[in-house]
Amino acid sequence: MMTVAVILCKSPATGQLQFRRAIFNLLACNQDDHSKNWAFLQSDNGEWQPALFYDVTFSRNYFGEHAKSFTGFGKRPPLKALQKLADSAGFARWSIAEK
Repeated sequence: MMTVAVILCKSPATGQLQFRRAIFNLLACNQDDHSKNWAFLQSDNGEWQPALFYDVTFSRNYFGEHAKSFTGFGKRPPLKALQKLADSAGFARWSIAEK
């Protein structure tokens, strides 16, 4: 999703925004983080931008898994998965994403 955001919106900052949203969902235990939370809007001139971040709240599901995985991990993603996500979001180093 991070790579798609960068390509679609033609902006590395958009990939980084999506990364921050994913980390928020992880830390806030918003496991109802399905595709509507990752939507995009197209302007009349054809430019894409991420949709507003909405419907984000504490939301545990029955199996304790996130609807959207963290590089394949839906439950308790390891640090290496988050680092891989940060890399695909366009962060030059993990230390930058970690902040």
